[in-house]
Amino acid sequence: MFIILNSTLAHENHRVFTFHSANHILTK
Repeated sequence: MFIILNSTLAHENHRVFTFHSANHILTK
């Protein structure tokens, strides 16, 4: 259970990071 939750959290973090990176590139 904890491992599944941890992997889901990591996936969400990666998605948010990718989104912010794309947003930063777009606003430049």
